[in-house]
Amino acid sequence: MRWALALLLALALAPLPAQEPEVPVAPASALREGDLVARLKALRERLQAAEKVRAARADEVAKAQAALAAIERQIGERQRALAAIAADIEASEARIIELYAERTRLETDLTAQKAGLAALMRSAYALGRLDTLKLVLAQDQMADSGRMLAYHEQLNRVRAERIAHVQQVLRELDTIEQDTREAQAALEVAREQEAATVALLQEDRKAKAGAARQLRLALAAADARVFALDSEREELESLLAQLRDLMGDLPTLDADRKPFASLQGRLPRPLAGQVLVAYGQASAGGRPSAGQRIGAAIGTEIRAVADGRVAFADWLRGYGLLIILDHGDGYMSLYGRCDALAKKEGEQVAAGTVIATVGDSGGAGEAALYFEIRHRGQALDPAAWFAR
Repeated sequence: MRWALALLLALALAPLPAQEPEVPVAPASALREGDLVARLKALRERLQAAEKVRAARADEVAKAQAALAAIERQIGERQRALAAIAADIEASEARIIELYAERTRLETDLTAQKAGLAALMRSAYALGRLDTLKLVLAQDQMADSGRMLAYHEQLNRVRAERIAHVQQVLRELDTIEQDTREAQAALEVAREQEAATVALLQEDRKAKAGAARQLRLALAAADARVFALDSEREELESLLAQLRDLMGDLPTLDADRKPFASLQGRLPRPLAGQVLVAYGQASAGGRPSAGQRIGAAIGTEIRAVADGRVAFADWLRGYGLLIILDHGDGYMSLYGRCDALAKKEGEQVAAGTVIATVGDSGGAGEAALYFEIRHRGQALDPAAWFAR
């Protein structure tokens, strides 16, 4: 009975027939940098279309996987939006601090200018117009009279300059006040957006928990976990083969970059964490793992182990949100089960760049990064590549 059920499930989850449109492969000379993103997008859209068709005609396992994929993609997008909002909030808060500092400086300047102007007014009042008139009428004191008139002219000029400066400071303060109000309004809007996005994210995570539970129930009911793992691995192998064809057509952009093969034993780890499942160790379904599963909290940053180009960044059955970096010469590194992807297909990344965050996508029972290193499709033991 069990073999018959597995056979039916195999037929339901089998790859789509050859009617699906193939991604045309251009000769190396015809492929340009601008074509790469379009070609990768076409490949990703083809995978998504196949997933939708499979879910529409397959059993509860595929339907649950499709539902989980949609929710986890949405969570990834909300996480990206949340990061952008946080950056806006940080910028607005920094701007408000700058404005308050400028306002303090201008108010200090205004106080000093007012004090200087008051001193000039007192000086002018102390001299008095009558004293000036007496000096003018006193013919035997013409020299003193001239000096006094010159002093008055200088006093009036300085007073006019002080008044003009005070007016300018007041205008600047008005501008600062307006800018501060606008920055505070922008901050409030960003915080409202953040709160709304966090609320939606919490709802998405609840929906994700339900979808993951349905997936696990469907897998248990079908007693097809071993078959599902084989099917998922075959899908990954097919994807990697297509990516190798695509990326192999593109010339290396950085001729000075060290060959990936020369970095064996010197690669940094994608994150700090305990290796839960090592390469070759039996994992779910009893199959040996083609990579490492590294435990870490949800949201932990994942970094590229070497320079490369993003060849794939999307959800893949069995691997959840997955990002694949092409390092040239047939070498690729894979980062699966992510919570959010920080890079898009076609982007070049440097070693140490944050490319994703840890999650439990793809129906995983715990938060962890699934990491692989491949050479021409063949899985390699990551432990042999990491620096000691």
